[in-house]
Amino acid sequence: MQQFVEWLTLAFVAVSAFHAWKTGRGALFAFLLAAGLVRENFVALREILYGFASLSLNFGKAPAMAAVIWAYSIYAALVWAEHIRPHIQAAARIALACLFMVALVPFYEPFLAALEMARWEDGTRMTAGIPWIALIGYPTFTLILLALYERFENRPGSWPSLVLGTLLGAIGHAWGLQELKNLLGW
Repeated sequence: MQQFVEWLTLAFVAVSAFHAWKTGRGALFAFLLAAGLVRENFVALREILYGFASLSLNFGKAPAMAAVIWAYSIYAALVWAEHIRPHIQAAARIALACLFMVALVPFYEPFLAALEMARWEDGTRMTAGIPWIALIGYPTFTLILLALYERFENRPGSWPSLVLGTLLGAIGHAWGLQELKNLLGW
């Protein structure tokens, strides 16, 4: 079942990437993929927040599914936000995308746990299989990435700052979330 879910996830990512490319957002999708790869490899290398099952497809140290699900999910959140509120200002669009990501937590987390695909650290506070820290992590990573990309879009020649921001944002988010989790005892 795990391998089926891995391949299904990659199929959804491919469809989303095609949609992004067709709508002129290929660069955004590539950025989200890169950020997910950096973040999940940092989580795997530092052994923070959660562990991964031995899955068949990996990008570096992280399972492919964990690395690409951020791009798929955040892109879907952004498309949803724009669909329900066309012509919305950037800050409101990002806020709606963050709310969408919070709504994904009760679906993703129990599903991944049931399939034994992700394992949160021992002692992680949960309610109904939902880690409390995920309710903060999903929307904050979305906020960081979309705000960073929005800034880049408004300043097209700033590739170096986007690359540096992606590295710092992805690594800083994972590390910061672990520190917050420790601080709160979650």
